[in-house]
Amino acid sequence: MTIASNSILNYSRKDLINIGFHVAPELCTGSCYLNLLGYYWSSWESWGSWGSCSKTCGGGSQVRHRYCRYNDGTLSTTIGCTDEECCNRVCYNEGTWVDTDPSTCTGECRCKEGYIGECCQQGCPTIQHCEAGQVECNFLSSRCNKCTPPYISTGWSGTCREPLCNPPCKNNGTCITDDVCNCKSGYIGQTCELGGNIDSYLLPTLKAVETTPFKPLSWYDNPDFSELGRICYAKIGIQNAPTETLVTAESFTSRNESFGTFTTGPLDASGGLNDTSRVACVQIRCPSCANYANYRNINIKIYPTTATGQCLIGSVNMLMNVTINSSTTTHETIQFNVETGINYGPKYGVYIGIGTRDKALFTTRQQCLSGANFNVDAINTNDGLLATYNC
Repeated sequence: MTIASNSILNYSRKDLINIGFHVAPELCTGSCYLNLLGYYWSSWESWGSWGSCSKTCGGGSQVRHRYCRYNDGTLSTTIGCTDEECCNRVCYNEGTWVDTDPSTCTGECRCKEGYIGECCQQGCPTIQHCEAGQVECNFLSSRCNKCTPPYISTGWSGTCREPLCNPPCKNNGTCITDDVCNCKSGYIGQTCELGGNIDSYLLPTLKAVETTPFKPLSWYDNPDFSELGRICYAKIGIQNAPTETLVTAESFTSRNESFGTFTTGPLDASGGLNDTSRVACVQIRCPSCANYANYRNINIKIYPTTATGQCLIGSVNMLMNVTINSSTTTHETIQFNVETGINYGPKYGVYIGIGTRDKALFTTRQQCLSGANFNVDAINTNDGLLATYNC
């Protein structure tokens, strides 16, 4: 029971209850009377007209009233019923109305592609630098599916912006999407930093690590003559890659701190660059055997670099729990962890050697190239691989 602003007692058709004011069982129909204080009404008056709908579109409700008439013909001003029904479930531009709770007139308009708004009354907004016909919108927001190059979409925030490469592209390279450079002819690398004589950028280069947290980690944290030096390699297969292809390995601590980068060129079985099947043994940071929590689990990221084409992962070593990061514009990247206490070797595609610098470098690299647990003076492009790229 609700008390309206005009003090008339109104009973809902669904919620009518007996508190001394009685109506027929069918609710608001038939006879009605009040057994309190000796007042009686004989019948319900006809329903009044429907009031205005609460909404002009997108689903609303409207109400009407009826009251009891006293047996002497007088209309009651205190006892009445209210009826409610749904109205204006109208959706524009071929939108479709969907009921979510018909008992409360609750629902929504499902808009056709290209329209938004409570009643699908509004077309998709114009987004600057978006190609014609590429704006998509829904009842919440809008986005550009294809921006005019070099602009890229920011998703559902509804704008196109210039891509950002940090560090910036070098040697007149063009930033085509975030942190992806399109290099000029003759240059390659993540930022087009490599160019010139091909032999010069096929040489392995180990960048200096900025911090030296402790010694028993790998040979480049120890004196050259230390017997505690450790060197680690990962073996990557490369199929059908351009001659100038490079493979880079980046190492990170468990706190995601940069911990060294190594780049080299893949070799074929004869030690050259001509065969379609080649392998690259890239140095990675070794996990610590000491009790240093941040360095007992090293995260490795490996990716190829070519001047043309795209290299995709063909296979990975199932023992290493390798994650593949795909891209529609760049080569696929793999990530994995190396941990203390695991006896790595050919079946993992990861190789660890111990000893003085020159010894560890030579023997571990030979084991990696041969795919064997012992020193073999050969290059095997099929065995002991961590992953294989098809270019």
